[in-house]
Amino acid sequence: MPNPDHPTAVCSVPLTTARLCAAASATRGLLRLHEAEGLLGPPARRAAGYRHDPADTVARVQAIRLLKDLGFTLRDIALLLAERDQGARDAVPASTPSNPLPSWAESAP
Repeated sequence: MPNPDHPTAVCSVPLTTARLCAAASATRGLLRLHEAEGLLGPPARRAAGYRHDPADTVARVQAIRLLKDLGFTLRDIALLLAERDQGARDAVPASTPSNPLPSWAESAP
């Protein structure tokens, strides 16, 4: 069973900023930037005002870094994540009117 006190523990317990930064190899400033750019949603806050991010934020921050390393802009990444969050599909089915089959595909056996 994962130790929830370990900064890289994978569990369903919400993360403090320090744990999130350690697990995602990110800085507090990077988290604030991602939140300001709309890449991360606003976290829940404890009574004292401290961030309390869901555990899946680690994977999201890592995915943002990977996409950035691949050359995507923060705007592009925000659009991709918005589509993912809304449950958009990766591809349009071939039979839809917005994506008609090419004429050579219709005559194929």
